[in-house]
Amino acid sequence: MRRRVAILTGKHHTHPDEIDGLIRKGLPGARVRVPRPGDDLGLKQREEPMARDIMNEIREEIAANKVLVYMKGTPTFPMCGFSGATADLLQELGYPFTHVNILEDQEKREAIKTYSNWPTVPQVYINGKFIGGCDIVRELYASGELGRMLKEAFAGLEDR
Repeated sequence: MRRRVAILTGKHHTHPDEIDGLIRKGLPGARVRVPRPGDDLGLKQREEPMARDIMNEIREEIAANKVLVYMKGTPTFPMCGFSGATADLLQELGYPFTHVNILEDQEKREAIKTYSNWPTVPQVYINGKFIGGCDIVRELYASGELGRMLKEAFAGLEDR
Protein backbone atom coordinates (compact mmCIF):
# COMPACT_ATOMS: atom_id res chain seq x y z
CA MET A 1 0.00 0.00 0.00
CA ARG A 2 1.39 3.40 -1.00
CA ARG A 3 1.46 6.26 1.47
CA ARG A 4 0.31 9.68 0.40
CA VAL A 5 2.82 12.46 0.74
CA ALA A 6 2.68 16.12 -0.08
CA ILE A 7 5.44 18.18 -1.59
CA LEU A 8 5.72 21.64 -0.14
CA THR A 9 7.71 24.16 -2.12
CA GLY A 10 7.79 27.67 -0.76
CA LYS A 11 4.28 29.07 -0.51
CA HIS A 12 2.85 26.66 -3.06
CA HIS A 13 1.37 23.35 -2.02
CA THR A 14 0.94 20.46 -4.39
CA HIS A 15 -2.01 18.11 -4.17
CA PRO A 16 -0.97 14.55 -3.19
CA ASP A 17 -2.32 13.15 -6.49
CA GLU A 18 0.32 15.13 -8.42
CA ILE A 19 3.27 13.99 -6.32
CA ASP A 20 4.49 11.01 -8.35
CA GLY A 21 5.13 13.15 -11.42
CA LEU A 22 6.88 15.84 -9.44
CA ILE A 23 9.15 13.40 -7.66
CA ARG A 24 10.08 11.86 -10.99
CA LYS A 25 10.99 15.32 -12.31
CA GLY A 26 13.37 15.76 -9.38
CA LEU A 27 12.08 19.06 -8.08
CA PRO A 28 15.12 20.92 -6.66
CA GLY A 29 14.73 21.99 -3.04
CA ALA A 30 11.44 20.20 -2.55
CA ARG A 31 10.64 18.96 0.91
CA VAL A 32 8.57 15.86 1.27
CA ARG A 33 6.52 15.03 4.33
CA VAL A 34 3.95 12.41 5.17
CA PRO A 35 0.65 13.93 6.26
CA ARG A 36 -0.89 12.87 9.54
CA PRO A 37 -4.60 12.22 10.03
CA GLY A 38 -6.42 15.54 10.19
CA ASP A 39 -3.47 17.45 8.72
CA ASP A 40 -4.61 19.93 6.08
CA LEU A 41 -1.02 20.34 4.84
CA GLY A 42 -1.28 24.04 5.52
CA LEU A 43 -3.98 24.45 2.90
CA LYS A 44 -6.93 26.60 3.82
CA GLN A 45 -10.20 24.78 3.44
CA ARG A 46 -12.66 26.57 1.24
CA GLU A 47 -16.00 27.31 2.77
CA GLU A 48 -18.73 26.20 0.44
CA PRO A 49 -21.61 28.66 0.21
CA MET A 50 -24.81 27.32 1.67
CA ALA A 51 -26.98 25.89 -1.02
CA ARG A 52 -30.18 27.80 -1.57
CA ASP A 53 -33.25 25.70 -0.86
CA ILE A 54 -35.40 27.17 -3.61
CA MET A 55 -38.21 24.62 -3.22
CA ASN A 56 -38.53 25.54 0.45
CA GLU A 57 -38.61 29.24 -0.48
CA ILE A 58 -41.48 28.53 -2.86
CA ARG A 59 -43.35 26.47 -0.23
CA GLU A 60 -42.96 29.29 2.28
CA GLU A 61 -44.14 31.96 -0.19
CA ILE A 62 -47.22 29.93 -1.06
CA ALA A 63 -48.02 29.20 2.60
CA ALA A 64 -47.60 32.86 3.62
CA ASN A 65 -50.07 34.28 1.06
CA LYS A 66 -53.78 33.69 0.54
CA VAL A 67 -53.39 34.40 -3.17
CA LEU A 68 -50.02 34.25 -4.90
CA VAL A 69 -49.20 34.68 -8.57
CA TYR A 70 -45.85 33.71 -10.05
CA MET A 71 -45.68 35.92 -13.11
CA LYS A 72 -43.42 37.64 -15.60
CA GLY A 73 -43.23 41.24 -14.48
CA THR A 74 -45.57 42.92 -12.02
CA PRO A 75 -49.33 43.53 -12.02
CA THR A 76 -48.73 47.17 -12.96
CA PHE A 77 -46.01 46.35 -15.50
CA PRO A 78 -46.50 42.81 -16.80
CA MET A 79 -43.83 41.51 -19.15
CA CYS A 80 -46.09 39.00 -20.88
CA GLY A 81 -49.68 39.07 -22.05
CA PHE A 82 -50.68 35.96 -20.11
CA SER A 83 -49.29 37.37 -16.85
CA GLY A 84 -51.03 40.67 -17.51
CA ALA A 85 -54.37 39.02 -18.26
CA THR A 86 -54.16 36.90 -15.11
CA ALA A 87 -53.37 39.91 -12.92
CA ASP A 88 -56.18 41.92 -14.55
CA LEU A 89 -58.75 39.20 -13.77
CA LEU A 90 -57.66 38.97 -10.16
CA GLN A 91 -57.67 42.77 -9.78
CA GLU A 92 -61.13 42.97 -11.32
CA LEU A 93 -62.48 40.69 -8.59
CA GLY A 94 -61.10 43.10 -5.98
CA TYR A 95 -59.24 40.73 -3.71
CA PRO A 96 -55.63 41.41 -2.75
CA PHE A 97 -52.92 39.14 -4.08
CA THR A 98 -49.17 38.88 -3.89
CA HIS A 99 -46.99 38.40 -6.92
CA VAL A 100 -43.48 37.08 -7.50
CA ASN A 101 -41.71 38.41 -10.58
CA ILE A 102 -39.88 35.32 -11.79
CA LEU A 103 -37.89 37.37 -14.30
CA GLU A 104 -35.86 38.67 -11.36
CA ASP A 105 -34.83 35.18 -10.26
CA GLN A 106 -33.83 32.68 -12.95
CA GLU A 107 -33.46 29.87 -10.44
CA LYS A 108 -36.99 30.40 -9.14
CA ARG A 109 -38.29 30.73 -12.71
CA GLU A 110 -37.20 27.15 -13.41
CA ALA A 111 -37.98 25.77 -9.95
CA ILE A 112 -41.62 26.90 -9.91
CA LYS A 113 -42.28 24.80 -13.01
CA THR A 114 -40.86 21.75 -11.26
CA TYR A 115 -42.66 22.53 -8.01
CA SER A 116 -46.08 22.67 -9.65
CA ASN A 117 -45.35 20.22 -12.44
CA TRP A 118 -46.75 22.92 -14.75
CA PRO A 119 -44.61 24.08 -17.67
CA THR A 120 -45.70 27.70 -18.00
CA VAL A 121 -46.01 30.95 -16.09
CA PRO A 122 -48.16 32.61 -14.75
CA GLN A 123 -49.12 30.25 -11.97
CA VAL A 124 -51.84 31.07 -9.46
CA TYR A 125 -52.08 29.65 -5.94
CA ILE A 126 -55.08 30.19 -3.69
CA ASN A 127 -54.96 29.05 -0.06
CA GLY A 128 -51.83 27.05 -0.80
CA LYS A 129 -53.40 25.15 -3.68
CA PHE A 130 -52.16 25.38 -7.26
CA ILE A 131 -55.04 26.61 -9.42
CA GLY A 132 -53.41 26.85 -12.83
CA GLY A 133 -52.21 29.27 -15.45
CA CYS A 134 -53.88 31.98 -17.50
CA ASP A 135 -56.24 29.74 -19.49
CA ILE A 136 -57.58 28.00 -16.39
CA VAL A 137 -57.92 31.30 -14.52
CA ARG A 138 -59.88 32.71 -17.48
CA GLU A 139 -62.22 29.69 -17.46
CA LEU A 140 -62.72 29.92 -13.69
CA TYR A 141 -63.39 33.64 -13.98
CA ALA A 142 -65.94 33.17 -16.77
CA SER A 143 -67.80 30.49 -14.83
CA GLY A 144 -67.80 32.51 -11.59
CA GLU A 145 -65.76 29.85 -9.82
CA LEU A 146 -62.70 32.09 -9.38
CA GLY A 147 -64.79 34.64 -7.49
CA ARG A 148 -66.19 31.88 -5.25
CA MET A 149 -62.69 30.53 -4.59
CA LEU A 150 -61.42 33.97 -3.61
CA LYS A 151 -64.46 34.69 -1.45
CA GLU A 152 -63.87 31.41 0.39
CA ALA A 153 -60.15 32.18 0.78
CA PHE A 154 -60.93 35.52 2.41
CA ALA A 155 -64.00 34.38 4.37
CA GLY A 156 -64.02 35.82 7.87
CA LEU A 157 -61.39 38.47 7.08
CA GLU A 158 -63.78 41.03 5.70
CA ASP A 159 -67.17 41.22 4.07
CA ARG A 160 -67.24 41.60 0.31
